Amino acid sequence: MAHVLAARLVGTGPIVHSEPDKRGTDDSNVNPTIAYFSFSCSALSIRRLRKPVPSHSRLHRWLLLKHRMASKGTALVTGSARGIGRAIALRLADDGFDVAVNDIPVQSEALAQLVAEISAKGRKSSLHIADVSLEDEVRGMVEAVANHYGSLDVMVANAGIAKWTSVFDMTAEQWDLTMNVNARSAFLCYKYAGMQMIKQGKGGRIIGASSVAGKRGSVFNFAYTASKFAVRGLTQAAALEFGPHGITVNAYAPGAVDTDMLPHVLPPGTPRDTLLEEMKKLSPQKAVGTPTDIANVVSFIASKESSFITGQASGSAFRISHTSLPVSTTLLEVCIPGFMYLVYQTALPASRRDSPIQPSVPREAFCGSKLRYHPSTMEHVPAARRGTDDSNVNPTIACFSCSALSIRRLRKPLPSHSRLHRWSLLKHRMASKGTALVTGSARGIGRAIALRLADDGFDVAVNDIPVQSEALAQLVAEISAKGRKSSLHIADVSLEDEVRGMVEAVVNHHGSLDVMVANAGIAKWTSVFDMTTEQWDLTMNVNARSAFLCYKYAGMQMIKQGKGGRIIGASSVLGKQGSPFNFAYTASKFAVRGLTQAAALEFGPHGITVNAYAPGAIDTDMLPHVLPPGTPRDTLLEEMKKLSPQKAVGTPTDIANVVSFIASKESSFITGQTMSVNGGTYFD
Repeated sequence: MAHVLAARLVGTGPIVHSEPDKRGTDDSNVNPTIAYFSFSCSALSIRRLRKPVPSHSRLHRWLLLKHRMASKGTALVTGSARGIGRAIALRLADDGFDVAVNDIPVQSEALAQLVAEISAKGRKSSLHIADVSLEDEVRGMVEAVANHYGSLDVMVANAGIAKWTSVFDMTAEQWDLTMNVNARSAFLCYKYAGMQMIKQGKGGRIIGASSVAGKRGSVFNFAYTASKFAVRGLTQAAALEFGPHGITVNAYAPGAVDTDMLPHVLPPGTPRDTLLEEMKKLSPQKAVGTPTDIANVVSFIASKESSFITGQASGSAFRISHTSLPVSTTLLEVCIPGFMYLVYQTALPASRRDSPIQPSVPREAFCGSKLRYHPSTMEHVPAARRGTDDSNVNPTIACFSCSALSIRRLRKPLPSHSRLHRWSLLKHRMASKGTALVTGSARGIGRAIALRLADDGFDVAVNDIPVQSEALAQLVAEISAKGRKSSLHIADVSLEDEVRGMVEAVVNHHGSLDVMVANAGIAKWTSVFDMTTEQWDLTMNVNARSAFLCYKYAGMQMIKQGKGGRIIGASSVLGKQGSPFNFAYTASKFAVRGLTQAAALEFGPHGITVNAYAPGAIDTDMLPHVLPPGTPRDTLLEEMKKLSPQKAVGTPTDIANVVSFIASKESSFITGQTMSVNGGTYFD
């Protein structure tokens, strides 16, 4: 039949082959049912029918019948009433999928119209009103789709919102709304679609909505950037967990696309035409993307041809950056395995650019004129510290700086009654570098950071939750014994009022805030299927929301002081590469990377640098919580060592060393970065 049909079509004359480049093409005379319908025969490739086939013709009826019969399965597209979601739904219908569409109640009329359009293409369609940030509604929606069609084969978690807002104007409620609609909804859609697809036993496609802002921070898009980084993280984590079941998980990352949302992620008040013209200038193609561009990418990711692609966040249209890629290279990017990691630096005054590059590791030194009287106590130790016994090191002296001599270790502690000890302690007290605040500092990495910053010459305010009060008080005593001021601040850093109050208390007590280390975090090894929304919210709040609040209020204080500052967050190796069974943790640490970049752009003009550290396997109490439970600790550590070229597991001191540098003046030309500290287990 196909060969006969081809012969008849060749004889009719109106059929021409059209190249896929659509710029400037007039599609007004194209029958969409035919134009997007693809079939194969050995004689002919048909891309466009320039004259519509009459609806009463035998050819039209035959194609419509064949199209109805050859369903590829069922797709569910959230946020599909307009824009990109609408274009995706229509394209998947053209590709042969029955399409269930979703949006919120206010979009019911537009959604009903979309259902009618899909039905007119000969495909089944149904309307599902649901708030995809709510677990019960997502569960019910997936069940309804599976019951109505018999299966769910493609899930497109497209729903999202955006608002151009300065971090200083953004409330915790606005943060929560954006994170819930953009990231929490993706988690829920991935979870329940994955459960349904595994139950069906025939694989599937799960597709999320990231953004160019999910690959590179965007100024005044603080929560949006964090949420889209989070989608990238959970996409990678889900790809690893769902892969054995034949389910691929990917996301698309649009640049500037001409939709109603575009003005909300760009400066407000600009006329739309002016906005579009400015966007065109950033593209090598001198064009702004359309929803169809995104739908084309989703069409491919949803197809059988994409079976060897998973865990990717593919670019669409173009990137708003100096590394913009034209749309013709989109599939090349999708096909390259690995995970994108974009870094950048904000502009600094020319005088700063001319300054010499400082060593990447701070030098530890002491006044040579006094130490020459005690040559037997001094020994220079190479930076490589594996196997070094630090039990006999005097930290007050080892980390004290002056220009005369570089000393890494003092093998014999100085007696507390010696003149040298008293003189160094007095000088150490006098030479304060400012005030640092370290959250989550009662133990582990936070504790090591607090002690190291005290050794570096900072007065240190320490924070943790009430249950850690005793450990925190002990830390304050240790810092004070080093000759530095210290204060204890009990606060839940996921709560806005408590973070605001904590920052105010630190400033009132110490006079300023110069370094903020947002270190607090939690982790729990949990399958996505076992994770509840309460667990998701807890992890996202403690790890990402707390970082947002600390960045916000520390930044406001530093700008008020007018002398710059250092803001440092806690990401993770899992903030750069997804991990199975660490769904929320991975998403939260990707989010920290995103908001670190966004904050670096917004705070840069005020002389504030914003960076984060990304630990690998570090020997702390948290390590067992991000790895398979039930494994003996020694066995766990040995397995971790095998992953490192150094055959070693990191210590909290390794992280503290990096934070020491980021907090120093020597790091002034580094901002927006997330520094890996993992012993070579993962390369950016």
